[in-house]
Amino acid sequence: MSLKSKIQSYLGRLIPRQHRHTFNPTLDNIGAASSLDVNKIHDAISQANAGNTMALFGIFQEMVLTDNYIQALIDSRKRSALKDSISFPPVDKKNPLDVAASKAAEMMFAGYTPNADEVDDWQLAMGALMDGTVWPVVFLSKRYAPSTRPGLRFDLQGLKLVDPLLLDWTRGKLMLADTSDNGNRLGTFHEPDPAQYIKHQGHLLSISGNRGGPLRSLLFWWLFATMNRDFWSRFLDRFGAPFLVGKFNDSDDEGRATLESAFAAASKLLGVVISSETEVDVVQTSGGNATGEAFEKFRNVARKEMAILIAGQNLSSESSSSGMNSGQANLQGDVRDDMLDFDHKRLGMTLLRTVRQFLNINGFTGSVDVVFGGKKATDIQALGSALANFKNAGLIVADESLADLSAEAGLTIVRDLPPAPVLTLSATDDPIQDPIHLAAAKLSRLMRASLAPVRSILAESQSPEDLEDRLSLFFADLSLADRSQVTDDLLATLAANGAANPFP
Repeated sequence: MSLKSKIQSYLGRLIPRQHRHTFNPTLDNIGAASSLDVNKIHDAISQANAGNTMALFGIFQEMVLTDNYIQALIDSRKRSALKDSISFPPVDKKNPLDVAASKAAEMMFAGYTPNADEVDDWQLAMGALMDGTVWPVVFLSKRYAPSTRPGLRFDLQGLKLVDPLLLDWTRGKLMLADTSDNGNRLGTFHEPDPAQYIKHQGHLLSISGNRGGPLRSLLFWWLFATMNRDFWSRFLDRFGAPFLVGKFNDSDDEGRATLESAFAAASKLLGVVISSETEVDVVQTSGGNATGEAFEKFRNVARKEMAILIAGQNLSSESSSSGMNSGQANLQGDVRDDMLDFDHKRLGMTLLRTVRQFLNINGFTGSVDVVFGGKKATDIQALGSALANFKNAGLIVADESLADLSAEAGLTIVRDLPPAPVLTLSATDDPIQDPIHLAAAKLSRLMRASLAPVRSILAESQSPEDLEDRLSLFFADLSLADRSQVTDDLLATLAANGAANPFP
């Protein structure tokens, strides 16, 4: 390989300019859910155990596509995780490199302009990544393009979902199948390069992905529930409606023929015409109601198992009573909150890897974090109770911890300080231009926020000289000119209000 080819290959990995493949989903031969049975599913599992997951993952797609309950559970979990806004604050707000990186990360999201065959927006892209909570793993292919926006070299403009049917483990590790221009799977494979793809695994299973991931545990629940529904429909079609029973004399062949002819026409006429000597009874199947109840019970059991895996609980998806004053609802609500926090953490780590690549490509060296929305009201209330307990115990939060406390609460928190001393100004025709008024305003600002100790210095000083020495020590990090200006403002204001000697 020539040096030029090597450089182009390296840049192609660092800055992916196009997607590696396009898959035509109409080319698979998985078959519809109605044609599946236990034998076909066992065959798909055997192939997946050998590394070829195409048949098994095709069944997974049928599961999600044909079961409205599974769809609703997955959609509910996605909406819970993606309803909050996402921000990328700087790791250190005082570091200009981190601040610049934070602004660039926000620009990455704002500048997303996909092509027609790519994911339409970032919310849909993150929704696709959230499929990794039940699928073994999910991949999105990335596409960068030169940026026209000031300060950026490249924009992340396109994301494309990699069809799960292209995942393969036949070589003992996760690979992606190559495809032709028209979408056919080829016989070659490549390893998914992190520079080319966004990879997301939203669960903690450590078993190889060719085994099926979390969806594998729902496979037979879904199959039995689907077959049970089909069998129940067949039973109702055959036995659910009342049927007719006719009675005739053994020796009356003509009456028997007449009765059979009348029964044959009953489905069209919704009635029969017979002689007065002929008996016809309408019989209702005794198993109709019992069969319906059995079907409902089995369906509810299957749905509970699905809800426990996908949503972490089934109380919010089933209207079942848990007893008066029961703590079960709160307990399962805590489970749901834990799952939401976990989804945010896993998705945040995945997005952060993509953001870091974007920053690196564009020459930003700062560090950013990922934050989803704000804190829940219950969390803020618990934090406030903890701070109140600290105060009752004689403890206070140090000033350097206020930034961390603000990040934890999702709010900007400052220390509650007593108001600055009220200064009596001398009379003037134009108080706005009065230098003493201006000095008082500066003094008021000095006595607030992080410079509040000036008030204590003033109270403890024994003389103007002592005050000047103490201020010089406190403002030692200022230049001599700035320190002199602050001291002059303070002394001038005190002199203007000198009716009462501030020093003992």
